Amino acid sequence: MRQHTIKYHAILFDLDGVLVDSLSLIERILCGWVAAHGLDADKAVELSHGRRDIDVVRAIAPHLDAEAESRRIVEREEHDFDGVRATRGTSRLLSALPANAWATVTSGTRAVAQGRLAVAGLPQPKLLVAADDIKHGKPHPEGYLTAACSVRHPLNASS
Repeated sequence: MRQHTIKYHAILFDLDGVLVDSLSLIERILCGWVAAHGLDADKAVELSHGRRDIDVVRAIAPHLDAEAESRRIVEREEHDFDGVRATRGTSRLLSALPANAWATVTSGTRAVAQGRLAVAGLPQPKLLVAADDIKHGKPHPEGYLTAACSVRHPLNASS
């Protein structure tokens, strides 16, 4: 088989569902929040994938104070890490990459991301772009563009 060398500037990873398995935790926290407001839990969970908490609140409960409610959700997320674990193979993959050649982009806050990575036993990225660092959450590309523009060391990988 012929081997090709591909040059990468960086590998950008999402956090939840990619580096860490946190779905059950996210669902538990979100379902607790929606129950307190009489909202549809299934709809909230569906809307939450890849979105900042404030964007989820705005989408499912436009009648509520989105900033105050997202702070309530984030407060729980920043202190509750029960059930978070590294996804299979992630530790081995990250340890094989130069530390300056990968970054994490997440819809969660910096504290949530750092906590989930620590609990999962994964290294903290040299570059982390979190919800607190951007104006526009996913699906807007701002987070990934910010990370891509910030990583400057090429990584050579064979494929």
